[in-house]
Amino acid sequence: MNTPTRKKPTKVVEKNSNIDNISDREIKLECLRLVVEGGSQVERTNPIPLANLYYDWVVGNKVAK
Repeated sequence: MNTPTRKKPTKVVEKNSNIDNISDREIKLECLRLVVEGGSQVERTNPIPLANLYYDWVVGNKVAK
């Protein structure tokens, strides 16, 4: 008995994937949300410096150690 063989669907990855369609503002807001939701009390009182550090890491800018 012959069993039908299925071709595996080919996944086409476009050059502009979904991550490329996220705006700069959306990335910054997401970094800020991460600090506000997961940061310590001290970090939540002034979240911008840490959010900027997260943003630099996400977009691939150099991050000072």
